[in-house]
Amino acid sequence: QFPHVIAVDGKQPRNVIRDTPFGDQMLLELARDAITATHMGADDVSDLLLVGISGGDYAGHRYGPDSVEIHDYFLRLDEQLGTFVDELDQQFGEDYVLILTSDHGDSLGDDGRWGHGFTVFPEVMRIPLIVHVPSSLRARLETDLAGVAFATDITPTLYALAGETPADLGPQFG
Repeated sequence: QFPHVIAVDGKQPRNVIRDTPFGDQMLLELARDAITATHMGADDVSDLLLVGISGGDYAGHRYGPDSVEIHDYFLRLDEQLGTFVDELDQQFGEDYVLILTSDHGDSLGDDGRWGHGFTVFPEVMRIPLIVHVPSSLRARLETDLAGVAFATDITPTLYALAGETPADLGPQFG
């Protein structure tokens, strides 16, 4: 359970939502509303919804990467993302693309290192990349699970899934 009082009579708490698990919960609720309000998936035109979940980064900076607050945050986020994906499955079947990634990793004590932003050790530079692609679109992609993927590969992959060919800007651009 998140161990802090959110509202205090007569005081304005700093970043009351941003540094808690509740901001990202509200963001996922807003994403659900956007899907419904814009009728995503109702026609043959590809829709794109980008959701930036960043409360864990803020909470990690404020409370520490191994704090009870960050553990609570990620337990809640896991449940919230699971619910969100279940709702996507119910609404669209498997006919959607979902990409989960991060802008950085974190040192959690590896060789005495903590945090991020000061080093380029592997635990900071390697980020998760989880991709769900419907079976109807998988033929448009080449997958090399033994290879290295970069964040810059995401945009060209979305172009390929949409049936478009992105400009080749060189190897550092995906």
